[in-house]
Amino acid sequence: KIWYIDEDNEGNMWFACFGAGVSKFDGEKFISYAKEDGLVDNSVRIVKYCSQTKCIAIGTNRSISVLKDSVFFNFNTKNNDLEKNVIITGILEKDSVVYFYDFANNHYYIQFDKGKPNIHRVEDNLTDNIGVSSLFEDENGRIYFGWNRKGIAEYFDTTLNKIDGIGQVFGIAKDYSQNIWAASWNGGGIYPIGV
Repeated sequence: KIWYIDEDNEGNMWFACFGAGVSKFDGEKFISYAKEDGLVDNSVRIVKYCSQTKCIAIGTNRSISVLKDSVFFNFNTKNNDLEKNVIITGILEKDSVVYFYDFANNHYYIQFDKGKPNIHRVEDNLTDNIGVSSLFEDENGRIYFGWNRKGIAEYFDTTLNKIDGIGQVFGIAKDYSQNIWAASWNGGGIYPIGV
């Protein structure tokens, strides 16, 4: 089961393989990373290349892994790094800080100190106490959050606008005409946002 795909700065494709870890395709061959290779958990929901911090951020059920310079740094509930029942569903990098968002409104960020990541809980809650099922940032810094079981929230210039009634949004994308689209699971369809 592939939950997410991203591309790094070298053109490698990264795949979040739920139950099987993370796979990287370099154009010729696949390289897989699983728990036995240092990944914190094989139930991977999202993988994201972070260009500012030059790392691969990985979100799973109840854990986070960061792959930097071929080393895994792991954070999980067993070590009390994260709250119980964390399911990471969104990753965003801003100003060399990597943010992790989850279904249950337990949001975290990682900052690097001398190449080593340190994890912190987000206290100033940008998402206004909503669980996040997906997210997307456009080139203008406008952030769209798939709002768990409700709809979508748009954050821009310190303002959060919520759009209810379209169900749980698992995918958000922008087309060539600059239209934002939301894919809803239990809302049953695809919705144009601000079109």
